[in-house]
Amino acid sequence: MDPTVQLIEDLADRALGRADRPVFLGPAVSSESLYRHLEAIEGNACVDEMPRPIGRNRFLKKVVLKLNSFFLVRQRAVNLATSGVVHDLVRAMETMQSERAHEQKRVAAALATIEPRLAAAAIQQRTQVEQLSLHVTSIEDRLLRNDQMLEASVVELRALLIDVEERRTAHVEELVRRLSDIEADVTLDRTRRRVLERAIAMSGRKHGTVADVAGPAEVVATARDASDDGTGDDHAGLEPDPLRGFDLVDLYDRFEARFRPSDVDLEQRFADYLADLAPLAGDLTASGIVVDIGTGRGELLRIMGRAGISCYGIDSNPHSVHEAVSAGLDVRMADLFAHLAGLPAESIGAIVALHVVEHLEPLDLLSMVDEAMRVLVPGGLIILETPNPTNLVVGASSFYHDPTHRRPVTPDYLAFVLGDRGFVDVETRFLHPLPEYELEVAPLPGPGMKSLDMLIDDVRWALKGPQDYSVLARRPSGR
Repeated sequence: MDPTVQLIEDLADRALGRADRPVFLGPAVSSESLYRHLEAIEGNACVDEMPRPIGRNRFLKKVVLKLNSFFLVRQRAVNLATSGVVHDLVRAMETMQSERAHEQKRVAAALATIEPRLAAAAIQQRTQVEQLSLHVTSIEDRLLRNDQMLEASVVELRALLIDVEERRTAHVEELVRRLSDIEADVTLDRTRRRVLERAIAMSGRKHGTVADVAGPAEVVATARDASDDGTGDDHAGLEPDPLRGFDLVDLYDRFEARFRPSDVDLEQRFADYLADLAPLAGDLTASGIVVDIGTGRGELLRIMGRAGISCYGIDSNPHSVHEAVSAGLDVRMADLFAHLAGLPAESIGAIVALHVVEHLEPLDLLSMVDEAMRVLVPGGLIILETPNPTNLVVGASSFYHDPTHRRPVTPDYLAFVLGDRGFVDVETRFLHPLPEYELEVAPLPGPGMKSLDMLIDDVRWALKGPQDYSVLARRPSGR
């Protein structure tokens, strides 16, 4: 079918309401073709104006025309209305087509204007991206350089801190060394002052003479002469007041015969200290000499002599000194304070005082420790042994068997005194437990027995534990 006729029919159907589909003026149909067909349609719309009938049956034709005129008039109106609607639709379509063409031109013009702008914007955006990329690269380079500089600064700062710390540590060590030297000097000055005060206080008193003894008779004579103060008491080094009128020296000899262990037992006990004194073996200088204060019959001197240690002892009991000298030992009748005061500073390698401190008053103990600090060489050793009052049997009973004992000295206090007076490397050792203490005791069975086991251990310590203890310390080295 002709596209134009088809379009007109579609327009007519749309105008008459017989179809509601949209109608488009396609590119194959032109406006001139539509108008030509519409003119032809309009020419045939007036169906009631037919030509006069001619030829045969004219009358019949005329009658038929007259009879159909009523219907033909209405058909004419419908045809004309339809033609007008189609005209209107075609004009509307032309208008829309014109507007669309105008809009297409406007859009084309706008696109023609926008495209250069878009191209320029794209170029500008590409330029900006390139500039931004260059800027980012520059920033990254700067950050990298900053990181490298920061890392170098950190390394330099760390090295500087290490150097400062090493210098500070060295400075602190130097200050500590100087402070230690000052403390040592102060301690020595304090010791010298106390020794001087002690010497002044003792200037009005008489003590045993410090003498190298030639023989037993001279030892006893010297001891008795030194102890004779006009009162008739000839017991050197022992206080006469508590037992005035008695021969306390003879009494003490009988006491030792009754309660003191045998020489063999004492040598076994004293052998524990050989390891501490062994470094002095073979040293014939003054720094290798060991002084045994309160040496008694000289058991410790025998042990040290066999080990090659230079040593001598002092004691205030003339009978003990006589017995030791008779055995060929270097034992001198002397008061410990007078003897120490007569020794040069830094002239002794070690001082041993076994079961001496319990015979001293508190101030005398301090004086003895100060004197020991003065006469010992740097690094010199002091050993103090005394009964252990933490053992209840010792502290409450056996300690008081000896009438010359003043008061028990606790381990903590004795260690404190040595540290407080300037000694270092202070060590406490508990010694000589009873055999029953060494027996193995099986733990009690059952839950909740741990506390009872601990209580049993405490009771075993208090009743059967160490009978004695010793405190060892050294004078600071390098002073």
